[in-house]
Amino acid sequence: MAAALEGGRLGVWDWLLSDDTFTGSARHLGHLGFSPDDIYLPRTAEQWLMRTHPEDIGRLQQAVKQHLDGASPRYQCEFRARHRDGHWVWLFESGHVISRDANGRPLRMVGMQQDISERKSMEECLARLAFHDELTGLPNRRSFMSTMDREYGRIKRQKDYPACVLMLDIDHFKRVNDGYGHAAGDLVLAELGKTMAGQLRETDVSGRLGGEEFAVVLADTCLDDAIGVGEKVRKAIEDMRVNWQGTHALSVTTSVGVAQLLATDARPDGALTRADVALYTAKQNGRNRVCHLEASHAAEVEPGASHQASASL
Repeated sequence: MAAALEGGRLGVWDWLLSDDTFTGSARHLGHLGFSPDDIYLPRTAEQWLMRTHPEDIGRLQQAVKQHLDGASPRYQCEFRARHRDGHWVWLFESGHVISRDANGRPLRMVGMQQDISERKSMEECLARLAFHDELTGLPNRRSFMSTMDREYGRIKRQKDYPACVLMLDIDHFKRVNDGYGHAAGDLVLAELGKTMAGQLRETDVSGRLGGEEFAVVLADTCLDDAIGVGEKVRKAIEDMRVNWQGTHALSVTTSVGVAQLLATDARPDGALTRADVALYTAKQNGRNRVCHLEASHAAEVEPGASHQASASL
């Protein structure tokens, strides 16, 4: 048993509910940076509980209560606890009541604890890779389309709620890659993502849809205001200078298409189709400009038009 606990890096604990005394093995104490002779060592379950992350404490208390009340056969919970040096540690605990009094009240509970910080860090990394573009750090197409769908949900529920979308495409981006290499192109994309995000509100969501194509969802924004935001972003990108190897200041421009989300759109890409058509118009009219498609013209845009327009850029 001892070998199994050590191999699994498991700490064990013992809780006497009559006086709230809580004792743990050296491994258990070490998970949060304590030693058996530490003068600051928590001695009661309540003292250990106070080290739980505010966002997790309610869930932990509920899991313990359910088991103590007999509603669950075993107590199990993943939560964060504050290490002695101040940082947060992810822990997994499992335990069960081993004795009760004649009236069924719990007297003693024992369990084990495991540090799962490494696993949690890996899960967070994988989740970020699944929903974010690795180069720019912005939401990827999958994540961005989920945001679009949520905005459509709000429009369906709130008839007067306005929201718009911007579509952006870098003008003549191939010249950067051909002239300076793909590493330079990647740097421009990363800096453009930062520059664009710097012009937006916290409630706005920007994303990289692929290649040199970006998009922004503007929540609670009418079409006229969205056009103004598009112009602000376009100008910021035009003024952007990217230092390449200390010898070149790279610059690019972008064309922007703007469209309003409508309750009658096919979710989640109805407005994106119109914004892409407006983007194509901006490209045709000389690039480095903002164009929009009025909501009254929505019915004139055929399904798949965005793909046709993109193929012609």
